[in-house]
Amino acid sequence: MLLVTKCFTQMPDTLLMKPGIYEPDLRKYYRYFKDETDGNINLAIAELNKGHFSENTKDVVLNEPTTPHPYWIALTIKNDTTIDFPVTWNFYEDGILFSVYNINDATSPQLIGSYSTATSTKNRGLKARCVSFKVLLPHGQSVKLLAKCTITTANQMYIPTDVTTPDDILQYEMEYGFLVGRYLGFFLFALLFNLLVWVSTNKAIYRWQFFYILSISLFNILELLYDAMLLPEWLHHIVILIPKSTFLALSIFFAINVFEEFTNLKANFIKTYHWLKWLKAFVLALIGLFIIPLFLLPNNHSFVLSSRNVAVVLTLFSYFIFIIFILIGCIQKSIIHLFYLLSALPILIGFISFVLNGYFRYKIFHIEPGNMMVGLAVELLLQTLFFSYRYRFLNLNIIKLAEEKFVIEKNVGQSILEAQEMERVKISEDLHDQLGNDFLGLQLLTNKVAYLNAKEGFPINENLITEMKNLTNEMSVHVRYLTHALAKINIQENGLTQLIENRLALINSNGTIRFRFEHLGDIESITNISKISIFRIILEAINNIIKHSEASEAYLKLFLNEKEISLTIVDNGKGFMLNEKQNGIGLHTMKGRADALKGRLEIKTILGSGCTIQLIIPTNNHINK
Repeated sequence: MLLVTKCFTQMPDTLLMKPGIYEPDLRKYYRYFKDETDGNINLAIAELNKGHFSENTKDVVLNEPTTPHPYWIALTIKNDTTIDFPVTWNFYEDGILFSVYNINDATSPQLIGSYSTATSTKNRGLKARCVSFKVLLPHGQSVKLLAKCTITTANQMYIPTDVTTPDDILQYEMEYGFLVGRYLGFFLFALLFNLLVWVSTNKAIYRWQFFYILSISLFNILELLYDAMLLPEWLHHIVILIPKSTFLALSIFFAINVFEEFTNLKANFIKTYHWLKWLKAFVLALIGLFIIPLFLLPNNHSFVLSSRNVAVVLTLFSYFIFIIFILIGCIQKSIIHLFYLLSALPILIGFISFVLNGYFRYKIFHIEPGNMMVGLAVELLLQTLFFSYRYRFLNLNIIKLAEEKFVIEKNVGQSILEAQEMERVKISEDLHDQLGNDFLGLQLLTNKVAYLNAKEGFPINENLITEMKNLTNEMSVHVRYLTHALAKINIQENGLTQLIENRLALINSNGTIRFRFEHLGDIESITNISKISIFRIILEAINNIIKHSEASEAYLKLFLNEKEISLTIVDNGKGFMLNEKQNGIGLHTMKGRADALKGRLEIKTILGSGCTIQLIIPTNNHINK
């Protein structure tokens, strides 16, 4: 700060001033007192006269825990020149109401002003971002000042302060404002850019990035005390009611959402995604802890102050938990996590320096206009670079996946057509081999009966009648099997498990093979189109067992878990040589349907040892969500 005021000391607690060099450190000149009463000025003067005010022996400015009680600061300034000139006593902290009195006449203290950063600049003693109180110093005389400091929304009683001339402070504010303006202009450009891209593309990442920049920018504006100078008055009256740490918590919430979209967390890192859902809910609860008490109790109520401090600590904790999740992804060698960490590193460093300086008063370094603001600017530049690389990489992957999907769909479509064609051929063969032979047998029996009946007096053979009835029953069963195979499957009304049980009940009541069925998991959560394909595969397998296996028992198990759908069909029949049957129409039909489901069909069999058919289908796109 390049100011032109010189400070000399004649007594330990008197600040001697004349035009010259600026001395910013007032710690050795002021005394402070914590007022446990109602903050009466006369009582404070009495305590000062009794010598109850304390010296600041610490290496930092006045920094005390949050309290609903005010603090008083006493400062004596002497004009060590032969001319009168004004000075300003400046305070650089938001969330505290400062009331400054001239107590030269202890019996009649004069209020110079009572302002905070929440006060509109047009109503302050000096139009500057800091809270300034103008005092005229008569030549060769001293002025005794007493400042009452009352917390409104601050997290602690932290009071950086100095004394300058009005011209000096305005000159400094102008130079500092130009620097801050460059950064805020860049943030405004980033806001508008993300807003336009969000509106035009409807991509969630730009929505969350917009709100992230907005919340962290508001935090920086409040931290650097520019809220009254930059925000419209109506908006300023709303923002000042909210503790600035609320905007820090909001920025963490939005940053987590940006991270989720940037890394495609839901698809690629499902466990981390679920953990971060809980972390986001936790941060939202903290925001409520910041805001809700303000509607129920006064700002400086002890419960409001305590809950705010707890929320601040937990907000810092949640941010570092978020960073840990990013580091875990980097340890797992996720390049996209590493990109995000590199882009967030500048704001992380700024955040750490803010915590160390703001809560522990340990300053590691400082870059004008502020570490958080500089960190945000660098973060946005790096994110622009990494976002561009990521989306170029994603677009190439999308093109590649689209080409692969086209090939797969072409192959699957071909498999479906082949399966449908084979099914038609199979039905025609069933009609020819089963019903055709049955009708031929019935025709021969009918001719035989007609021939025998033509002979006068020849009785009808009871064995022939029984044989004709049996053959007719077999034909009826075959027709029912075929009509069921060709009929539309009403899977939505009956459900897959009920359809399987009904079919096996029909077979068990008319055949010699005993079928058992077991299912596990929420089978009905499978999509209807997938259930129909699975049911068709089961029908084909059952038909093959009935026609070819010569089995006495068969067992079906349908199982569903988070990862896969599993179907197992086992019979105790005669088995077969797989290389001889693998080109059969039935097996081809089942494999075609399995390919359409993007599943894997395995058949294990040897002669004399039955057959096992296993179908494994990944749950992707086959489960109703």
